[in-house]
Amino acid sequence: MAEFGITVLPGWPSYSPDLNPQENVWSWAEDKLRDIELDSDGFGDFQIKVMRAVCAYPIESGAKLVPCIGHRLKEVIEAKGAALKY
Repeated sequence: MAEFGITVLPGWPSYSPDLNPQENVWSWAEDKLRDIELDSDGFGDFQIKVMRAVCAYPIESGAKLVPCIGHRLKEVIEAKGAALKY
């Protein structure tokens, strides 16, 4: 990060799925995908179904992902990077 001039906040966890809204969308979409995927699906079929599952994520849930990031960041720092119980 230093090589590219990116300042890391003190105490910022190196990795936390709780701070990555994409992880929340994917965990939701993965359940939906399992309901519609077939063993006989080819890769092209699978790609289409992944996009359908991700795009079906409720917008009102997505709107809640970003505003809560400050609160989640504080919780993750307090948990020293451990997973939160969401």
